Amino acid sequence: MADTDKRPELITASRPNPDDQPSGIELNPTQKLDVEEILKDLSNYRPRRRGWTWRRRLPYEMLGPFDYRQTSEGLRHSIPLPAAQYFGNIDPQPDCVITTEIASGRFEDDIRRMRMAAWHGADHMMVIRTAGQSHIDGLLEGTPEGVGGVPVTRKQVRATRKALDLIEDEVGRPINFHSYVSGVAGPEMAVMFAEEGVNGAHQDPQYNILYRNINMYRS
Repeated sequence: MADTDKRPELITASRPNPDDQPSGIELNPTQKLDVEEILKDLSNYRPRRRGWTWRRRLPYEMLGPFDYRQTSEGLRHSIPLPAAQYFGNIDPQPDCVITTEIASGRFEDDIRRMRMAAWHGADHMMVIRTAGQSHIDGLLEGTPEGVGGVPVTRKQVRATRKALDLIEDEVGRPINFHSYVSGVAGPEMAVMFAEEGVNGAHQDPQYNILYRNINMYRS
């Protein structure tokens, strides 16, 4: 066999370190996420990392009888596509980012949906904010509910990042937390996001007009 026909060696990608689990909590795949447990000792939680984390690419991967290119390291726990049952339940992971937008209006439901999305292969969780967010001129407190999304508060952001630390340990892949800034208080939110380990954010000064209010009717 010519050298050009040789398969490249697999690359071992790094996984989140279970020893870094927040407060020693570990998720059980057969149990629901305990929101009250996540909120315990939240004032002392600090993010384990900052900045964006890309998937680690594999130049070659073999799953069952199939050869794959342009994939990334597989997940520890995942739910494959329905057709996978006919192919030995393989679940190849692409090398590109998979984004999921979350907009429940309640942060408790947001993190539950993030867990579900992570099991289905998403590694970029983008939280949509409430209608009216653009007109909020400061940082709110607590975990208020919203319409079409969750208002930005430090407690909500910190609890979500803590939950994502647990979820990424469960699935075996770093998860990027992304938030809309969307408000008069954009500078304050940007600083808070940096402090709380938010991995990505973007500002939409006309959020309510161009996106939120139109989409509520359109979708």
